[in-house]
Amino acid sequence: MGKLTELAQWEDDVYQIETSDPVLGGPEGITNRPAKQLANRTQWLKEKLEETNNALVEHEKSRNHPDATLVDKGFVKLYSGVTSLDETMAATPKAVKIAMDNANARLAKERNLADLTNIPMARQSLELGNSATRNVGTTANTVAAGDDSRILVTKKAIDDTQIGSSEQAVMWIASADDLSNLPAGARRFAKNNAGVTVLPSADYCYIEVLAKRDTASGTCINVVEYSNPGNVWTGVRNNVPTDAGFTWVRQYNESHRPPQQAMPSIPDALVRGNNLSDLTNPAEGVKNLGLTETIQNLFPVGAPIPWPSDNIPAGYTIMQGQTFDTSAYPLLARAYPSGVIPDMRGWTIKGKPASGRAVLSREMDGNKSHTHTARALDTDLGTKSTSSFDYGTKSSSSGGGHAHEFGSYVNSYWGDSNHTSFLTGGGAWTKVAGDHTHTTWIGPHGHTMYIGPHGHVVIVDAEGNVETTVKNIAFNYIVRLA
Repeated sequence: MGKLTELAQWEDDVYQIETSDPVLGGPEGITNRPAKQLANRTQWLKEKLEETNNALVEHEKSRNHPDATLVDKGFVKLYSGVTSLDETMAATPKAVKIAMDNANARLAKERNLADLTNIPMARQSLELGNSATRNVGTTANTVAAGDDSRILVTKKAIDDTQIGSSEQAVMWIASADDLSNLPAGARRFAKNNAGVTVLPSADYCYIEVLAKRDTASGTCINVVEYSNPGNVWTGVRNNVPTDAGFTWVRQYNESHRPPQQAMPSIPDALVRGNNLSDLTNPAEGVKNLGLTETIQNLFPVGAPIPWPSDNIPAGYTIMQGQTFDTSAYPLLARAYPSGVIPDMRGWTIKGKPASGRAVLSREMDGNKSHTHTARALDTDLGTKSTSSFDYGTKSSSSGGGHAHEFGSYVNSYWGDSNHTSFLTGGGAWTKVAGDHTHTTWIGPHGHTMYIGPHGHVVIVDAEGNVETTVKNIAFNYIVRLA
């Protein structure tokens, strides 16, 4: 029967047909089989649903869930900080507030400082003062004349300008604050003037330093130069308004040295800029300065110097057994009076022992005298057996037929010599034995070979380098030539 109405409800009992025929009815009957199968399937589905529900409940309680990524959704960790670059955590409202508070405390670039909350304090921090809010001018709220003693009331021309206000002196003037009465040879700044030389090659000029200001007279020092280049004079005057009364002293310099006859006690001097390079005898100069021993003691001449290059520096030579001029290098000759520099190629330096060796003597390579012990262990192999073998029964060759002759004694029952005399001549013979063989039995057996206590010869092979060495790095030994 098809199209049965099915209800989504649980049936505790399943109806089965009761019949007397167990083939059709009963628990295993054909008629009840569909109902039983449906009941079994329903029970199986019920158990699976319960397992699924239980698994979902446990899953909701567990932490076994995927983490969120930039691509897939999932669990995320909350973070209230603002310094992490992790993209797998989510910001909390606290973190957002910190970021917003930080942003609100910043100045917006596009507002050009208009969002300053305390402009006077900002000017104070920048040390701008009140002048930052005032324009230069003569109207109200401007920086005007009289606000500062350094701001002049009237305009000053650039021509013939002074250094500062009326209380300060001007440049290159003989009398204080007066530009109209310049002495001959004095110079001033003026409009459209051609370039001038402060110290002209012709005539003279002088520079005065007044000891008393605002007066025409006073103690001053003047430097004057005449037309002869490099001829400088220094003059001093006191309480005179003009160049009269100067006491002049000629100054000697590089261009004008004093003549020898004028100062005979001064020999040819060294030029300061040459840094002693103009010494005629540097070695003697070092000696006169008392530096000879000091320089030698820095590294004594003759001492071998390990040098890490094949390029030997100037003033040195490689130590390779060569001769040298003892007169040209007297300090080196003190170390090597023979005039021969030791050959240090392939050699090391060893401290001279207390006795038995001379300085610069050579010692060939070798090992310290010593002994070795060597032996081969005694060996006793005892008695050894060979492998066993069995020759079995062996036969001799055939042949050998023979007979034996023997004599008898007459009238002797016993046939011996004690009872009768021997009968000579043709006597009795034994029966002939024909050709025959013999057998010999050699059963299973072995052989032994004795190897008693004995020794062996031990040969020690040679090993090592061509000479006795230690770990080393090759340097060139050089020596200073002096």
